[in-house]
Amino acid sequence: MSESLETLESRCAALLDQIGQLGDFRPGSITATSGRCGNRNCHCHQPGEPAHGPNFRLTFQRQGKTVTESF
Repeated sequence: MSESLETLESRCAALLDQIGQLGDFRPGSITATSGRCGNRNCHCHQPGEPAHGPNFRLTFQRQGKTVTESF
């Protein structure tokens, strides 16, 4: 049985209200990065060995400037 448009719009409005009450809910992107460190003796510089990571970062806009925060 399909729901009426009025019911769907009401559910959508309720969900948007719940999302609005979450508090610090920043728009942005979460990415995972991997990389090699500066220590040439580290395993990450050996052939076939994995790099360090993943390291998760949040990138967003604050006062018109791009900000990246590491977790």
